[in-house]
Amino acid sequence: MKKINLLLAALIICCITAHAQQTATFKANHRVIETKQFNKQVNDMLTDIGIPGLSLAIINNDQVVFSNVYGSKTQLVSDQADPETIFEACSLSKSFLVFVAMQLADQQKLDLDKPLYEYLEYPLLQHDSRYKLITARMILSHSSGIENYKRENNAEVLELVAAPGTDFVYSSAGYVYLGNVIEVILKKSADTYLKELVYEPLQLHRTFSKYEKDGSYPQNYATGYTVFGKEIKKWKNDSVLVSGGIHTTAKDYATLITSIFNRKYLSDDRVKDITHGDIGLGDKGKLLYWGAGFGLQYAQGDTIIFQNGVQDGFRSWVYYSKKNKSGVAFFTNSSLGMSILNKLNELSVNLNIDPLLDDSDFEHYPDPALALLRIYRTGPVDNLFNKVAHTSNKELSFASLNNLALIIASDNKTVAKRLMEENRKRHPEKSEAYLELGKLDFRLKDYKSALANFTQCKLLNPGTTEVEGQIKECLKRLN
Repeated sequence: MKKINLLLAALIICCITAHAQQTATFKANHRVIETKQFNKQVNDMLTDIGIPGLSLAIINNDQVVFSNVYGSKTQLVSDQADPETIFEACSLSKSFLVFVAMQLADQQKLDLDKPLYEYLEYPLLQHDSRYKLITARMILSHSSGIENYKRENNAEVLELVAAPGTDFVYSSAGYVYLGNVIEVILKKSADTYLKELVYEPLQLHRTFSKYEKDGSYPQNYATGYTVFGKEIKKWKNDSVLVSGGIHTTAKDYATLITSIFNRKYLSDDRVKDITHGDIGLGDKGKLLYWGAGFGLQYAQGDTIIFQNGVQDGFRSWVYYSKKNKSGVAFFTNSSLGMSILNKLNELSVNLNIDPLLDDSDFEHYPDPALALLRIYRTGPVDNLFNKVAHTSNKELSFASLNNLALIIASDNKTVAKRLMEENRKRHPEKSEAYLELGKLDFRLKDYKSALANFTQCKLLNPGTTEVEGQIKECLKRLN
């Protein structure tokens, strides 16, 4: 019996070792990456920032050529994450529904341009007759006009905050509606059709739509953390939320992305639907659009699809080049996860994603403000200000120091004010320095100081209309 047990133990160890083995190099968008050096750079970055864990996958030539998990499921170093550890997909959950909807369109079971109410009338929207114009394509491209969440306006119904098909309005609630329509079309629950049309055919063994009612399954999951390293109680949704409730690994998710674009599951017409920009994104409309399922960046003869995800304590990203058939998917269990976007890109596929880099509170790693935040987290506060004093303006930009102060303001307004005062001292010519400090003074009820800062902002930039109301409010509070 002992021999059998030893043999089983040895076999298990061999399997684990084989699973963890990686090739010495891998290819990413015509580049050869040395695995050992790559892993070291990623680990060093996570340590510098203070991100506990990362699930990462890299696509090359429409294949997942590299995947790895770094760090830990919690802040305990001993609680190591592994390839089976699942992360919250956040809004990347929507991609699974996109894959289902496009399959049904190919099968002519779902007409992307047919009003959805003809499949399913929706009581939450029936109060506004314009909802009868909403199509699946509008839902997928976030141009339905439906608000993001019901709680944003009237908690009893969903509001249309724009006319259907006219403007970009990111709407998780819209995806929920489409998910319900697909349940009606297939006469199956979302949990069932996701398994049958996505998880099982693509062999996504570590992708889950929900937890058991008692929260016991699935196991081996990451726990989320705030920018200050505070643990957030794990969200275990016991019902399916197609807009943001899927838990998965980067490898599984990257497999989904390759399956969307490799023509094995979807027709050319469906890929064209996904990569055609239906709606422009604000001032960046000439570069950034949203198609039927993903954001789109058009640049240098390429179409880059993208989607990011944000939930308390988790950040996720995917970007993929249609031209080069390469991309990156990653999930982190930290609210600081957006800051690694640019560096991961540089280390791997090196796509032109400059227009996407505004979705972070910092200038991206290795922005010194990230290191300063880590110093603040570990304390004492004097260490933070000593480091700021020895960091030049060239190293620490106005925007970075200001963003650092704004983040810390949610934890300690006094420290935030000192940082803003330092920024004002460094950049006395910038009206924004006085504007931001004035806003913080107002929140601290120091109306005299706020008035002085707003007034100076107005002097430096007479065209700033924002401060006029602020000045009136200060005078009103002081009288």
